[in-house]
Amino acid sequence: MDLLRDLWARDKAVVIVFVIALLAILYYVYKQNNGTKAAVTTDPNTPTTETDQLSTILAALGQLTPVTNSITTQLPPITTTITPPTATVTNTITNSASVAQVVLAGIGNDTARDAAILAAEKKYPGSGNAAALQAAIAAIQKQYPRSGPTI
Repeated sequence: MDLLRDLWARDKAVVIVFVIALLAILYYVYKQNNGTKAAVTTDPNTPTTETDQLSTILAALGQLTPVTNSITTQLPPITTTITPPTATVTNTITNSASVAQVVLAGIGNDTARDAAILAAEKKYPGSGNAAALQAAIAAIQKQYPRSGPTI
């Protein structure tokens, strides 16, 4: 009895199938021993109603498939943060007079370069003129190079 309780707790479908099969076999044995047979047949190999029913029951039991439980686990997405390295540039200028000259020269070139680039962008508008615009900007940057550090 403890075995049946343990099986019932683990897998109720197995216990139900076992009980149905046991009852079908007991019913078949009862009908065979009870003396109530179907009409007397001349061929002993001809199946009776009981054997037809039993074969139907056993065939149905053979078609049962086990029930399996499946679990789908969703994991949270993995996020990664990438921090770019910082670069430190140190320029050492010893003469304070040259600092002013370099900064002023750089500002003059930057102003002229920016004005020329704006004029080129107005002259070559739209995506169809992208190649001409790039060529003009390259020529402007060649004409007005950076002459010193920018602040």
